[in-house]
Amino acid sequence: MDKNTKKNSFKKLIKSKRKRKSKKQKKTAVYDITKLKFFKKDIIGEGVYSKVYKFRYNNKVDYRYVVKKLKIAMLRKYFGKTANKSILTLFNNELRAIIYLSKHKICPNVYGIHSDIAHNNLYYVLEKLDFTLGKMLREGLFKPSHTDFFLELLRKMVKTPYRHTDLHIENVMYHKLRKKFYLIDFGHYKKLTKESSDGFFYTERSSGEDVLIFDKSKGYGRAVMGTSGYSALSMVYKYLVYQILNENKSAKKYYLKLINFIQEFTSEKDFKIIIKELNKGKDITNEEAI
Repeated sequence: MDKNTKKNSFKKLIKSKRKRKSKKQKKTAVYDITKLKFFKKDIIGEGVYSKVYKFRYNNKVDYRYVVKKLKIAMLRKYFGKTANKSILTLFNNELRAIIYLSKHKICPNVYGIHSDIAHNNLYYVLEKLDFTLGKMLREGLFKPSHTDFFLELLRKMVKTPYRHTDLHIENVMYHKLRKKFYLIDFGHYKKLTKESSDGFFYTERSSGEDVLIFDKSKGYGRAVMGTSGYSALSMVYKYLVYQILNENKSAKKYYLKLINFIQEFTSEKDFKIIIKELNKGKDITNEEAI
């Protein structure tokens, strides 16, 4: 080896050591979330009682996080005299559910909480996910194979006491790298207390162990997973039926997986009624579906 080769090799070694050292010394940014500021341009989502913002700190956006902030003024009008107490209860109950479910990989992780209702500030910091199930269905990003990841999420949820009572396609989000779906926006939920011998929680109002049926008194259209006809479950079902009708060969396998999932957690009578409800407006008979 000549001198120049040795010299270049040495330089490369020093550079690589410096890179390794700098990576080790690099610290994760520490944020004081009480100093977060919220701007209209940073809103990335809005619900009835809250808004979701980009995580902006010292005028820089950290795209690893988002912030969910309650709309205090609107909630005060709604709750009236008992506003502050009711708003705090709403905030704390949602956080309790999300933190519990994040440990089971059902909800995204919570990284910080700020509670100062006197100054109209109630918000928490969440990890940022990639996109909603709704976006995936609308833009052709959802494929039949994603049904497995979706059912994995629901299977995990029915083993917890929590039921998301507004489980539509914008409240289910996907993480591309992990290939996992997560639930968001737990402002509306029900905590169940009855548990089967198999470890599944079910509805108190049922005579049997109904895991998927949330409340029959609202009709079956609103009963499956506690959500109306545009529930995430029904929209995935309709997507798979559409794919089958358009001769997508892989769709049938995943359609059967979804059907088996529904059948596993419902009585024979309820199963047939649910299928009938899901098939409304579809070019498929209930017998063919079953």
